[in-house]
Amino acid sequence: MQPVPVYRDDTAEIYTGPGPVLRVVGLRPAPAAFDPWAAALLGAAGDPGIATIRHAGRTPDGRALLVVDAAAPTLAEHLVTVGTLGAAEAIRVATALAGGLAAAHARGLTHGAICPSTVVYGGNPAIAGFDACAPGLASTPGTPTPFAPSDTRQPADVAALASTVYRALAGRPGELTDLYDVPPALTALLRAATVADPTARPTAEQLRDALAALPPPAEGPAPLPVPAVHVGADVRPLNDAVVSINLAVAGAAAAGIAATAGILAGQSATGALSALSTGAGAKAATAKGLIGATALKIGAVAAGIAVIAGGVTVGVNAFEGGGGQAVPEIRPPAPPNEDIKAFDWGNATYVGFDGTTGTTLVDGEADRFDELSYTELAADPVYADLDDDNDLDAVTMIVAHGGNAEPTWMQIWLWEDGRPVQIPGSVISRVHCGDYFEDPVVVDGKIEVKSLARIGMEGGCAGVDSDFEPVTLRIEVRDGYPVTTAPTFGAVHRCSIAPGDNPRPVTAGTTATVWPVEDAPTIDGDITDITATTVDPDLGWAVARLTHGDGSVSCGWVPASAVG
Repeated sequence: MQPVPVYRDDTAEIYTGPGPVLRVVGLRPAPAAFDPWAAALLGAAGDPGIATIRHAGRTPDGRALLVVDAAAPTLAEHLVTVGTLGAAEAIRVATALAGGLAAAHARGLTHGAICPSTVVYGGNPAIAGFDACAPGLASTPGTPTPFAPSDTRQPADVAALASTVYRALAGRPGELTDLYDVPPALTALLRAATVADPTARPTAEQLRDALAALPPPAEGPAPLPVPAVHVGADVRPLNDAVVSINLAVAGAAAAGIAATAGILAGQSATGALSALSTGAGAKAATAKGLIGATALKIGAVAAGIAVIAGGVTVGVNAFEGGGGQAVPEIRPPAPPNEDIKAFDWGNATYVGFDGTTGTTLVDGEADRFDELSYTELAADPVYADLDDDNDLDAVTMIVAHGGNAEPTWMQIWLWEDGRPVQIPGSVISRVHCGDYFEDPVVVDGKIEVKSLARIGMEGGCAGVDSDFEPVTLRIEVRDGYPVTTAPTFGAVHRCSIAPGDNPRPVTAGTTATVWPVEDAPTIDGDITDITATTVDPDLGWAVARLTHGDGSVSCGWVPASAVG
């Protein structure tokens, strides 16, 4: 049985499982901008204020894929089933969320849809739903919500967070006025975060610090359940219960409060939502992205009603003016083509960056001068689908024996038109007494390499642990060029600065690329400094160290002419 989406809009589909996870899958190949976005999200995901991200990458055919933990309930569910938050709990929640938002903003990310339905409310409150602004996943905006302003700049995220917290306190929309048994200092902070002038709002970091500095408030009144129509929002659902709440919002105007109450109480799905299958009810739901070509999966009963309530998913059909239309399915990909494994790597030419000169192995070796001096394969090739075309690609290494350095170079070969084609040049290299990398391994279908960059000389050529900085690089291929997608997006390099190195400035405004060619993908984001660590005059390019606003580092290539 093929998997069926539980939700669909104009850019993505949502699938559940296996296990307590949610998979957001783009409908079309993702743009190049998705890769740095995914790397930034994974970089920020360690903050406790950001919901667990299991994976951010591409499907085998190049679409955006985000896999998130869906085990915990949302704040929307809590507000509907339990009730409003007291002041002390609201401060705890708001502080955690502001911390997560600050971590995301530091990576150059925006959210664009913070609301009770995208806040995980379990042991640790956290922000989910980052796909709202993801390249390749961002949906065409629907009906504006009171939580998420129409723009996606960072100040809008701050305002949306403050509005969400106030809604959790007051249980109602409207002006952020002072509330009974809520410290005025708290509501004043929330109002400051929602002022009309975006430049006058605090940053997420400032809001977090101000919330953390508030004195503990006294215990407030008992919680009061909040009507779903005051909680739901036009956002992608994180679980089945959120779908129910959103359905209630979509249908309340046309189907009435009785249908809404029926959904939330888990009553007969057919009776509660029958008004949504026709007429004004269907139109209202369509406006919320729940029924129609934008496709929430609906239709197990004869009337074609959709119900996802009480944790039970029933049926799948999309409506468009009452006519049935099947929801496109994502079929499991076929096993990757493994033809590349039959290639004779011991009789091949390994080329340099110019694509012409290189080393030709014959019967497994080359350049033999004596028993100790020769070149050979350093290890058996490693295979993985690096460019997401469902063909296995290869990673090879050749080593030159005959000296103390024992230089080793790594190459990537892509399977194209029935043969392996090497990306010219070495992806990464290692030498004794210098930068080093361990042999590559396959992890989750991609290549990972533990790289040890020399940053000290305490142990001389023998080296000691403190001389090296270990980092695991995840290597993929984007637009035909090798890149790292973790720990940051950039060139496959370490661009470290060791004692005795002479880093040089790079002309302001220079754009770095992931490979020493002009049409290679660029490395964008909040870059505060670019420093050249190594210049190759023959190549005409330099390796650069890029420092981002959050302190993280990427490597890239810049023209040698831009180096001071």
